[in-house]
Amino acid sequence: MKVKSQDTEGVTSLWLDTSARETSVALIHDDQILTHIISETNALDSLFNGLKTCLRSEGLAFEDVDDIHYCEGPGSSLGLRISAMALKTWKTLRPKIPLYACRSLPLHAILLAEDVETPDSFSLVGQWKKGNWFHLKHKKNFVVTAGEMNTLTDEEVLELKGPVYHIKQRKFSTHPPTHFLPVSTNLNGLPKALATPGLFREVDQPELFNLGKPTFKKWTPGRHR
Repeated sequence: MKVKSQDTEGVTSLWLDTSARETSVALIHDDQILTHIISETNALDSLFNGLKTCLRSEGLAFEDVDDIHYCEGPGSSLGLRISAMALKTWKTLRPKIPLYACRSLPLHAILLAEDVETPDSFSLVGQWKKGNWFHLKHKKNFVVTAGEMNTLTDEEVLELKGPVYHIKQRKFSTHPPTHFLPVSTNLNGLPKALATPGLFREVDQPELFNLGKPTFKKWTPGRHR
């Protein structure tokens, strides 16, 4: 079994995301993914069993983790609440461990863009509630930040031009249009995402994306092209 040396240089980060149908848990050391788990089983089991498996595979203990990066949403309400519960528990056990939060659409846009088969320009959407969608437009060499999302109605989301990808959810209020392309979680671009300026922000306590009804901003081709 490998054991982390006390004088090992670099930072070991824990990553977790329960916002989509696929829960992802990973350990990253500097710019390298040490190990990861992606699972479609229920978020509660996926999160805790995934963490246990990742730590065990690297011969590490939770005390060896230097910081935690996580997705605060938007996404699966139950999954996000389970994540918040775990983070609050871990923060209680280790009050000084840093927490860094990001939003799901900017994060998945970066991960999706790392796939060589992904077009240079695309739209990424995530269903919130019936009739409500979050939307992000991604372009090659465009720096994605935490706030790059707007909101669309069912009618407006059908007006999107070009490839449209959607983040898979455990439950849909309405099924996505058939021409939308589902996004499968691929963590190859995760080290790059963790290092992207403006994507993550440090928080004292775990926070969830505002669960209230989003305020809609009128989508127009000229504003969001």
